[in-house]
Amino acid sequence: MKRLITIALFAFTAIILASCEKNPSMDVDGGLRGPKFNYVVEIYMLKSFTTNSGQQIIDSSVVLLPTPLINYSDITYYNKSTCTFGLTEEGKRKLSKLQVPVGGVPFGVAVDKCLIYTGYFWPAHFSSLCNWVYTDPIMGEYSGELAIKLGTVTDNNVIPDKRNNEAILYIMAKHNKLRE
Repeated sequence: MKRLITIALFAFTAIILASCEKNPSMDVDGGLRGPKFNYVVEIYMLKSFTTNSGQQIIDSSVVLLPTPLINYSDITYYNKSTCTFGLTEEGKRKLSKLQVPVGGVPFGVAVDKCLIYTGYFWPAHFSSLCNWVYTDPIMGEYSGELAIKLGTVTDNNVIPDKRNNEAILYIMAKHNKLRE
């Protein structure tokens, strides 16, 4: 039994380390550790990914683009009750340049380049519903608030809700950017 637990712990650690940059790491509780941890939450476009049914992105397949779309300095706050990122004027400007085709544009929310969850930029005027995590970039551009929402559940699938991940909340609280 002890050997099985050791193997499982090793496998879990390998998966986490393979999906992150070499500097930061996350422990089992989502806590932060490491001397070179930058303590930043950023939103990236995806370089590549795969989906299972519909738009549901498989996290283990995600490769982030090298530079974030929304830098930590573009985020003024995070409201954990509404799962909303407040944006600076620069953050709003970046959203205004985003071209979103039918089917949305995938993004990833990351802590120090370590993926926490994925979603789609999905404008409200699309006639189809998103069945994954999504946000309306047009509303974000005009309101300065990027509300991250859970999509419509189809085929009895459950959308995992990672929007209030412990690492995100910790970083936002550490820099006085967390709202209730």
